[in-house]
Amino acid sequence: MKQSQPEKIIHTARQLFAKYGYAAVSTHQIAKVAKVSQSQIRYYFSTKSGLLSAVIDNYAQDFLPKLKLELHRAASKQEKIQAIVAIFINNLQADRDNFTLMYELVQMAFSQHQPEITEFLNQCTQIVNDEIFHEKVPAMAKQLTGSLMGTSAWLLTMPDWYNHLDWLTEVGAKYYS
Repeated sequence: MKQSQPEKIIHTARQLFAKYGYAAVSTHQIAKVAKVSQSQIRYYFSTKSGLLSAVIDNYAQDFLPKLKLELHRAASKQEKIQAIVAIFINNLQADRDNFTLMYELVQMAFSQHQPEITEFLNQCTQIVNDEIFHEKVPAMAKQLTGSLMGTSAWLLTMPDWYNHLDWLTEVGAKYYS
């Protein structure tokens, strides 16, 4: 199926932001790689920041339903914890750029106001809390989500990261059950 112009631009921007970082990528580069004009980027997204918002929304629309579905399928708390660890591992294995992008976005949340990033993280935490912990204040959900994101970032720094995944499932299931 052929991508629409906005989908093509979002896909290209997502790849380039993950590979080079948001600050290092220009709309000119995105247009060149996507084989569109810069005016099309302005037409669909107004600004580079608007394009970033669309990239975040696109990532959230892909990731959040998977997270919710997999957690909902698991029966026990331990199975749900194993499921969330598996989701992070599978996403890491399937597309390293997804995690690189996620960490680029989290880093940006510290340096500039980007409400879409905060909203995405809040939605992840809420799904984890609703499906696993059921707390009024989702402290454990925040800790688990943050731990998995941080551990995934750490794994990405290792050249043989894929050899270190088994212990992540084991530790997550023991610690949070």
